[in-house]
Amino acid sequence: KPNILSFTPQRTWAGEELAISGTSFGAEMGSSAVTFAGPVDAGLGDIVSWSDTEIVLRVPAGARQGDVVVTVNDVTSGGAFLLVVLAPPELYGLRQY
Repeated sequence: KPNILSFTPQRTWAGEELAISGTSFGAEMGSSAVTFAGPVDAGLGDIVSWSDTEIVLRVPAGARQGDVVVTVNDVTSGGAFLLVVLAPPELYGLRQY
């Protein structure tokens, strides 16, 4: 059974890279999935790398604060809470007086 142990960073926002550490994720993604609160699945284009102990991905648009689960071979991990916050504002054209 897949098991989520930790997230790096522990809080993030949509579009940012997130590492999920754990066990029994499988050597390759195959038909496995990562689901964020929302619910929103991470798409194939969001996955950066996948190994048995770490998944690196970009947090998909629409992900919300709440439990993240990893599903491998139709077996779902217990939920692990992830703090998803609003992205910081991008400031352009500012001048210092």
